[in-house]
Amino acid sequence: MAKRGYKFEYHMRKLLEHYFEDNGISAYVRREFQNVPNFAGTDITVDSPDPRYYLSIECKSRKSKMRYNLKELFKGDQFERITETNKKAGRRGFLAIESRSRPKNKTYLIKWDDVAQLYARGQPSFRMFDPSELPRPVKKDEIAARELVKIDGKWNVGEVFAHNKLGASYPRRNKK
Repeated sequence: MAKRGYKFEYHMRKLLEHYFEDNGISAYVRREFQNVPNFAGTDITVDSPDPRYYLSIECKSRKSKMRYNLKELFKGDQFERITETNKKAGRRGFLAIESRSRPKNKTYLIKWDDVAQLYARGQPSFRMFDPSELPRPVKKDEIAARELVKIDGKWNVGEVFAHNKLGASYPRRNKK
């Protein structure tokens, strides 16, 4: 695991834990350690009696760019294994992409089903767009993604999961 990805997963887990705790939602968030060669799970899983929060999240950290290549994001049969695991477990899947840029990193959440549709069509890459831009024509290589942001001191993660909307950014720690 690359050092950047580890930090991103850690911050995503913390963001989710704080959100559930602040809103009194019963949920258990755990980060999976993937040192087993044939691991079929995602980076973060959330267990909750509320089906809206029974989730799996695969985290990817990349330098900021407009287009993301699916073959670059997923190695080997990783995509198929995660899709199958989500189906069997009945989890709602999300892809979290950290876009590293200065002065601030941004995180975007994308529904796994949207990525799976592109993958099934053989689309080699995709661009993200904010669904608040709709209605407008959506190109076949575009995928809806919302940035997670802090609004009045609270993360908008709730609207993402609870209402099937999309969105993410985690707090950047100052280096000492």
